Amino acid sequence: MLSIRQLSRSFREGGRVHRVLEDLGMQVARGERVAVMGRSGSGKSTLLNLISGIDTADRGSVHVDGTEVTALREPARTLFRRAHIGFVYQFFNLIPTLDVVENVRLVLELNGVRGASARERSLAVLDAVGLRARAHSAVDLLSGGAWRSRGHWCTSRNCCWRMSRPVTSTSRPPARCCRCCCR
Repeated sequence: MLSIRQLSRSFREGGRVHRVLEDLGMQVARGERVAVMGRSGSGKSTLLNLISGIDTADRGSVHVDGTEVTALREPARTLFRRAHIGFVYQFFNLIPTLDVVENVRLVLELNGVRGASARERSLAVLDAVGLRARAHSAVDLLSGGAWRSRGHWCTSRNCCWRMSRPVTSTSRPPARCCRCCCR
């Protein structure tokens, strides 16, 4: 399912070169589960970005289900990722103006699934992860973590919530918030 051979990636910072991954090799069989663990800066996110084709390697190859991702040009990598790779991001990366089911459906629609089929599949995904009851909730209401990133979503200088008090890790908009830009 996943084959990585002699994968290397480095980054330049000023005059220094930081080698994040060097000659990495691994095989993951279909159905096998793997946890990528390590200290901050050890290359976990870099590895995932290389596997998915978000980033490109200095050298080496990544094969996912028989496709050499490292040989694909950018547009083909994007299409491959859209159809075959799924991420659960550390940060939400959700569109705050869409509700939960609309965020899920967007990915399906980008892959050509439309109409009732997209709606049914979106709800099935939410069922599978125990969120069907929250399908029509605003994404920023799903957890406290979303509130912590509110400052990134709420960028309008005229927002009644932002102007009413400073944003802290425990801030929530007041009940009287008009949600002019907080949705």
